[in-house]
Formats: sequence, structure tokens, C-alpha cells
Amino acid sequence: GQTRREILEANAIFKRACPAATVRYMRAPYGIWTKEVIAESTKAGLTALHWSIDPRDWSRPGVDAIVHAVLASAQPGSIVLLHDGSPPGEWDPNARTTSRDQTVTALSR
Repeated sequence: GQTRREILEANAIFKRACPAATVRYMRAPYGIWTKEVIAESTKAGLTALHWSIDPRDWSRPGVDAIVHAVLASAQPGSIVLLHDGSPPGEWDPNARTTSRDQTVTALSR
């Protein structure tokens, strides 16, 4: 189905970008682990991975808020969810929430 196709397409993109890399983990789209997503990721040999910290950077709360949300909860082994863009079909160059400048600035702190 579509889920399997998307997993295989994503893995192919990673392989083209970095041939030596091995993809071992998968984050479910929007963090929604359906039976299909779990089954297809398992078939593809991927381990389910979910974040432990969500600073909601997509909502553009401000650099300080992003940094505080991460540092207040971070501990060894934490997985931080940060966004690099918008899903296809959701990108709106005029929308304030599609810019990732706050996320990038927060990473430098």
C-alpha cells in the first residue's frame, strides 16, 4: 500500500544522499503509529522510534521557548522532535508557521 511505498521511497532517497548510511529507525508520520505503519516498518527492517521532547517548534513560539523546552526536559537518551519543513501539499510560503528560522537559531544555542 501507500505506507510501504512511502517507506521504500524515503529509504531510496536516504541511500542516494548517503550511500554508506544504513536506515535503522522510523518515526511515524505525525507520531501516529497505526497497525499498518507498525507492520510495514517492521517488514522494512526498521525499528519504531518516537520522540521524548516536543518543543512545538513548528508553532514558532520563539527561540527562547524552544531552547527552554528542550533543555528543561533533556536527559541522556532523549529524542528531540524538531521540524525542517512542511509535508508536501502543506507548504505555504506566505504562512508564518512554515519558516524554520527559529528552529535553526535555537540549534546554535
